[in-house]
Amino acid sequence: MKHHLEWKESTLNIRCWVCSEILISISTDGSSMNFNSLTDSLELGCPNCNSALEYSMFESELGSIITAHDWDSDVDRRDFEGETGEVNRSLWRQYKSLLLDDESTVKLFEKEFDIVGDYLEFLGEDGIDGSIKIDENIDNCIKQYNKYNQLAKSREQLYRRAINRFYRIMKESK
Repeated sequence: MKHHLEWKESTLNIRCWVCSEILISISTDGSSMNFNSLTDSLELGCPNCNSALEYSMFESELGSIITAHDWDSDVDRRDFEGETGEVNRSLWRQYKSLLLDDESTVKLFEKEFDIVGDYLEFLGEDGIDGSIKIDENIDNCIKQYNKYNQLAKSREQLYRRAINRFYRIMKESK
């Protein structure tokens, strides 16, 4: 077995770090619990707030530890590559917060959030920081996307509008 976790308390509760809902509760008669696992991580879905939560087990001088990752299924499901990948992921996370923070922009989350993610992922692959708006980058992204997925003119305008709105919302938040 790769990981061994021993719990000496009578109850082990694993909670959602977003809403604190108990996801797993294991109780014993007071004897210690032992877990063995071949994998080093566990992903759970919270039925209360629909968050995807990732937990990892690792060994330390204190013994085996289970820890939670700050996993956001909307943002962390994508592999942002390149030297600016994490910068662009952070921008996308900020954008999500801004969209969901204002009732007037919540509706944009469903319609435009993934478009902006595609754009930031494209920039990251080329090592471009998405925090600065450059029209040429937007054009190149749309051309590249159009190369593989023939966009109707109206859909191309939707992409351009979503990306421009991203920059406007980010600028207004500063």
